Amino acid sequence: MFTRHGVGSAPVDWCQQKLAASGGANLRGLVVNAGCANSFTGKPGAAAAARVAAAAARQLGCRADQVMLASTGVIGVLLPDQQITGRLGDIAAGLAADNWLAAASAIMTTDTFPKGAYAEAEIDGVKVAIGGIAKGSGISRQTWPPC
Repeated sequence: MFTRHGVGSAPVDWCQQKLAASGGANLRGLVVNAGCANSFTGKPGAAAAARVAAAAARQLGCRADQVMLASTGVIGVLLPDQQITGRLGDIAAGLAADNWLAAASAIMTTDTFPKGAYAEAEIDGVKVAIGGIAKGSGISRQTWPPC
C-alpha cells in the first residue's frame, strides 16, 4: 500500500520501481524512518533513498533492490541519510522478531498510541501469520486496537 499524493516521494518511487521489476519476489528488508518523509525532494531525495537501501543491503547481505523503504514526517525536507546509514550496524544488531511494539512506537508522529494487529489464518492448507502496524492520529482505539 502506498500513499497517494502529487508531490512525489523518493521512498515510494523507489519501492514502486523495485516491486515492478521484481514482482515482490525475494525481498529481504524494510527500512522505516520517522521525522522526514523525503518527499518533494527531487533527485537529491532519490539519491539519499538509494544510499539508505544500499547500506541496508550491505548489512543484510543482499542487493539494494531487495530492500524496501518507508518514510514518514515532514514533506519537502531532504532525508539526512548519513544519520540512518551511520546507525544501521547498531540497528541490525538489535533486530528481533518480537519488536513490533517498538516499531509501532517508533513511527508515531502525531499519534497518541502505537497501533498494530496480528492474525493467523489457513490459506490453501498453509498456516499464514499476518502482522501489521499503522500510524495516524485519526485512527481511534475503537477501530484499531493498540499492540
